[in-house]
Amino acid sequence: MTPAPWRSVLTRTCSPPDTPKVLGWGYLFLLAIEPSAKRAVAFAHGQNLFHAAREAFGYTCPNYNVAALAKQACTVQGWESNQVRFYTGVSDVGDNPRRHFFWTHTLAAMGRQGVVTYSRPLRYRNRKAELSDGGQRSILTGEEKWIEVRIAIDVVALGHRREYDVALDSLSRRTVDD
Repeated sequence: MTPAPWRSVLTRTCSPPDTPKVLGWGYLFLLAIEPSAKRAVAFAHGQNLFHAAREAFGYTCPNYNVAALAKQACTVQGWESNQVRFYTGVSDVGDNPRRHFFWTHTLAAMGRQGVVTYSRPLRYRNRKAELSDGGQRSILTGEEKWIEVRIAIDVVALGHRREYDVALDSLSRRTVDD
């Protein structure tokens, strides 16, 4: 009986004293070769991106171009921008018609630019706000729910299908020092 071809490779590359004692014989390690041109996919969390733009530039309206931001980030790093994905919560037309109209049209425009968009309806709840006189007031606010989970699912699914080498993440609000 002839030995398996992988065993001859293993015996030529690892002498018995060099073989890890815990693993023993029969393990073959394949190391991936780093690609010369890395394919990148950008995962943009709309609300977090808006807050970052507001803090950095004082914007009061989400007027950023996600595709251009991702392209610039990839160009600086020498990566190939393969896909941009944008995730956000959208107000219900009955709760806030102006915001619903804005996001419906913004997401459609992003789609025409080739951005993959994902939206969910906002969930509303009462939150207490502190007033300047020390009192409290209840305010109805819309919150995104499950957007981070959707991003995580897509990061894992696209990674499992090997659709990218680099994932650009705007999932969490971090500063440069974090």
